[in-house]
Amino acid sequence: MIVLDLSILNQKGTPMFNSDIFANRPAFGIVGRIFISTDTKEFFRDTGTSWELIGGPGSGTITGSGAATQIAFWNSASTITGSNNLWYDSTNSYLGVNTNAPGNPLDVHGSISSVAALNQTTATNNTLLSLLNSGTPLWRIGNFYTAGANDFGIFDVVNTLQQLTIVKATGQTFIGAKTTASGRLVVNSATADSHLQIVGANSPSIRIDNAGSGGTQRFVFGLATATNNFIQGATAGEFCISTQSAGNMLFGMWQTINASEVMRITTANNLLIGFTVDTGFKLNVNGTLNINLAATIGGSITTNSGGLILGTGSGSNWQIYKETTNSFLGFYISGPSPFMSLSNTGNLLVGTTTDAGQKLQVNFSNSTLYSDGALGNGLLIYNTNTVNNQYAGIAFQGEPSAGNAGVATIYGITTSSGTMDIAFSTRASSVLTEKVRLKSSGNLLIGTTTDAGQKFQVAGMLNSGISYRAGTYTNGDTTPSVLGVSYLYIQNSGATIITNFTNAISNQIITLILNDSNTTITRNNAYLSGGLNFTSTAGDTLTLIYDGTAWYEVCRSINS
Repeated sequence: MIVLDLSILNQKGTPMFNSDIFANRPAFGIVGRIFISTDTKEFFRDTGTSWELIGGPGSGTITGSGAATQIAFWNSASTITGSNNLWYDSTNSYLGVNTNAPGNPLDVHGSISSVAALNQTTATNNTLLSLLNSGTPLWRIGNFYTAGANDFGIFDVVNTLQQLTIVKATGQTFIGAKTTASGRLVVNSATADSHLQIVGANSPSIRIDNAGSGGTQRFVFGLATATNNFIQGATAGEFCISTQSAGNMLFGMWQTINASEVMRITTANNLLIGFTVDTGFKLNVNGTLNINLAATIGGSITTNSGGLILGTGSGSNWQIYKETTNSFLGFYISGPSPFMSLSNTGNLLVGTTTDAGQKLQVNFSNSTLYSDGALGNGLLIYNTNTVNNQYAGIAFQGEPSAGNAGVATIYGITTSSGTMDIAFSTRASSVLTEKVRLKSSGNLLIGTTTDAGQKFQVAGMLNSGISYRAGTYTNGDTTPSVLGVSYLYIQNSGATIITNFTNAISNQIITLILNDSNTTITRNNAYLSGGLNFTSTAGDTLTLIYDGTAWYEVCRSINS
């Protein structure tokens, strides 16, 4: 039920005014009606679908002035004003402090040392600024209380790791996890090759001086990016180490409580390993090499100079020298003649110093006579694997055009315990296949790897199609194969008409030996004497030659 206040006159279309405490405000539904909340001091207008607040709260009158986009603030109990020092850019949603042209969501200007302050009022808490992306915390920056240490840090929220720490008590800076290290700058990384990276297009380097300016002692190492960076003669891409001090450059290794010297480069540019006194040589080594032999660099052998002697100081020594007469590299055992040389053309000479031009030259003199079982006086290629069909040998390769290499091989192949064949292979049409094999039994196989037991076995034709091999004929076969055959013994138990001989090659000659009276050879694919078929009797022979298309009779014998 709507209650009307009849003491109020309606004006300009306002149907009625209502007043009551806010809790008794009637339901909306009469457009234009006014409701006055007597306890909250608010004015509402009925829109027909809701109550719209149009005034209040409070009973006082507010006055003031300002400018568009200024953020209003109370400058007295009843007045509001604005200032260009507190500005809101509604177009970009930027807030400016001490500026009326903010360029960022929060843009703070100031002329004093501390432009902004974060003050943690609880002494044992951190004072941090959180950085988020789409509501997800990523970083925290600020003061970390840490049991009173109050270190400055940058904390990676995602990986839960404090990536940078500046220790208030010591002034140390830690990149990565904070450790107990004592350096002023400590880089701690769990990833290899990523602890400290110095990048620059103009000779990136690290320099150590004994003073900030006017220092007399300096050590520099870095990357040359142009000619003569750091060191005269350096070219781009070279790593350089240099010192401008008047003393030597020492290299040490940590041993229990301090670093002991292991190597030095003297001011005379000599390298000393195991020495501390420069005796004038470019390389001075005191001790043994990793091959466990004492080494002396320098010295000479008759007619040779500039080399290396490897030995124990007594007895036979290995010597490697550049030969002064021909600039060969010679290998000696207590000289003066080398047992092996590498020529200045890249040829390896064994037992000679005369380069005949071959890549490998072996000379020796040995009066031992050859006998079965001899293994000396030659080249031994030994495959120690015990599996059958393993091999060892020599491969030859030439490449007349890119990607089209010709290949040939000679291999020894183990076929069983204590036995070995020799196989010769060549490459044709990009396929390397075996062509000849000498069996351990002494049998020679050409075109086949199946040993039929003969000393000389050929799969194919010899001497322009002539083969000295008897073929195998099957009783009743009317088109027998003569592949690789020169003699064919024919014996049929019943009447058989042979119309052709198949698998022949041009210029092939075959002799037919007929041991029956049942066989007829037709003239269908053969030019026979008299133009007649040949009908055998036991003991007859017929010799034919093939021209690639047909057979021609050469001769016959009638032995009936």
